[in-house]
Amino acid sequence: MEDYPQLWRWTDDDNAADHGLTLEDHTHKQYTTTAKDYTPSYVNHHNHEVLILTPTLAALGPSKVLTEYLGNKQISLDEWENQIMTHHIYLRSSYVNDMHDSATVLLSSLPTTMDEDVILLQIGKENLEKLKQHGATIAGSGGDTNYLLTISDVIQAIEYRIAYKKALALVVNVANSGIFHVDGDEL
Repeated sequence: MEDYPQLWRWTDDDNAADHGLTLEDHTHKQYTTTAKDYTPSYVNHHNHEVLILTPTLAALGPSKVLTEYLGNKQISLDEWENQIMTHHIYLRSSYVNDMHDSATVLLSSLPTTMDEDVILLQIGKENLEKLKQHGATIAGSGGDTNYLLTISDVIQAIEYRIAYKKALALVVNVANSGIFHVDGDEL
């Protein structure tokens, strides 16, 4: 996995279909509407994106302004924090809650936990090291080569899974601790 920044995207069609897009009026009746009725943030939108800058700093639903910085402009960590705080103030809390719920459901639905993946990763690395100590090389011949490549592929897949789960966990954490636009408040 590459270091930071990381931009993660996922689609939550199941969750979007389950609870749809809703809006409460002054009588607290719920009305179903479409995402195109909401700009710039969509209530219960099923496409999610997070920009991760450090293991503890992330922008939920990053704006084009935030993503334009990537690879184009060097800004300090303090500037990133200020930009993200300003961005989050304008995100609707219903959008953030939906993103939180989507990340939580995704994390709980995966077949392994992050802790289990860390153990599997360690076992994979140990097995790879044992094969190398016994003379197996990628350039070698026979079954060892295929097995060595398979273990390397598995290690990469587990590293990716761990990074994905860390990203989802950070979404939940940021959603729980950030300051966001309360739906119904004027901007």
